[in-house]
Amino acid sequence: MSFRGPGPMDWHKLPDADSGTSSDAQRLYGRFSTLDTFLTCAYWYHTRRGYWCVCSESITYVLTIGFTILYAHLLLLYVDWVQLLHCQDASECTIFRFTGDVLTATGWVVVGSFLSMCVCFWLWNVVHCALTIRRYSAIRRIVHIVHRRDLATAPDWNDACELVASVVEALRVPGLSRRLTASEINLRITRYDAFMSAFVNHSMLECPHTPVRFRQCHMTKTLEWSLYRCVFSEMIKPDGALNLLFVNAPRRLSRRFRLLGCIMAIVSPFLCAFIAIYYFFKYAEHVYKNPVYMATRRWSPYARWRMRSHAELPHVLSRRANLAYRHVDLFIGKYPQHLPCIWGRFASFVLGSVVGTILVMGMLSERALLFRIGDHDLLWILAVFSATILVVRSSTEIPRASQEADDVSVATLRAHMVHIPLEWDGGSSEQVAIDLQMLCPQVALFFARELLGILSTPIYLCFAIAYRATDIVEFIERQSTTIENVGVVCKAGVEPCHTWSSTTL
Repeated sequence: MSFRGPGPMDWHKLPDADSGTSSDAQRLYGRFSTLDTFLTCAYWYHTRRGYWCVCSESITYVLTIGFTILYAHLLLLYVDWVQLLHCQDASECTIFRFTGDVLTATGWVVVGSFLSMCVCFWLWNVVHCALTIRRYSAIRRIVHIVHRRDLATAPDWNDACELVASVVEALRVPGLSRRLTASEINLRITRYDAFMSAFVNHSMLECPHTPVRFRQCHMTKTLEWSLYRCVFSEMIKPDGALNLLFVNAPRRLSRRFRLLGCIMAIVSPFLCAFIAIYYFFKYAEHVYKNPVYMATRRWSPYARWRMRSHAELPHVLSRRANLAYRHVDLFIGKYPQHLPCIWGRFASFVLGSVVGTILVMGMLSERALLFRIGDHDLLWILAVFSATILVVRSSTEIPRASQEADDVSVATLRAHMVHIPLEWDGGSSEQVAIDLQMLCPQVALFFARELLGILSTPIYLCFAIAYRATDIVEFIERQSTTIENVGVVCKAGVEPCHTWSSTTL
């Protein structure tokens, strides 16, 4: 069925082929606040493989958060940790019991506040999950009404764009002069991401002269979310035009930064504790089976924004970033930091000697493993030292030279990362390796940064980024351009800047 139709002046006036079907689709489309929201939901519907998959992801996420909250409070209120730490004989200890009777008034206030914050956070996610499922259900039914097929069955996103464009044309969404193209759909979906990438590439978030200095390389997911909530929630009007109230009142944006900073200051201690517990529940078993996982690498939020191309969709960026990990590991491995390696070898020697001795004692007599040194037996010491050896060796051991590592160069990194610092072309390879370690830190360091970032975000919002509100608004106004059928987009793109160097990292 073709939707090519007449020209832009009269296609909205066509009579309905099936007024009942058209009205059903229009009613379902009313669940979306803007066309951008509809297109974004359609994108995630397709890339996450259909209605049941996206609903299952949303529901299991809510259940995971609920389980984390419930289990954490059961461990907090029904496990006697003091008894557990000082217990010498398991038969004489009662570890599992209600411990609320020993909490002081301050303790009950802290526990009650933590529980209240967690429950509010869970309820917010429940509401968000219900809204998400409602919207994905609308996407599914609208596409089925118009085409009698499922959007998830499209072979790739380009084919899905054609399907979505014909659906939008059939809905006769106001404000469009013609049928959407794939590039216009992508521009609408990545409208705010393009501005965020431009902020980072043009150093708009650098705050060197504010009461609290802030550098972009310290950006975390919490701060990233805060910037989206403050800047982009009212920057664009529903029709795609720039909101003049936002442009003409930069102090309003500054107040939003400070208000969110104050709210985060109250919530951040509880949120940090919850995220730490969540990380532990999520990765504890994985780290137990493979302790080396903590020494693997992960791109920082700052690096992902610098790597991103103009109007690049999230799934394309993720695929490209994942392919670059191996080349980054090989390149960093060619230029190891010798001082940590020397001390790492010493620590491995000491720990290995203790582990070897315990293993020999265990082979001679199994009961020897129950011999206690201080508060712990040899079996506990063996487990802890063995895991520590794996982490130390994986993070400090100098890899063997290989032809594959020799073939990795700055040009190879450019092929995968696209927007690399221009200084890397003429700089030393050792400095490139140091910069890569900052852009792609080990998982243990990545988690530590994210947890500290939850606590530091209120400070940065109130005493650093709030002072840049006028510059941010002026940058948005200067770099905004209007494209027919799309609205306001960022024209800055992501041109590589000279700010990626050891001084900025």
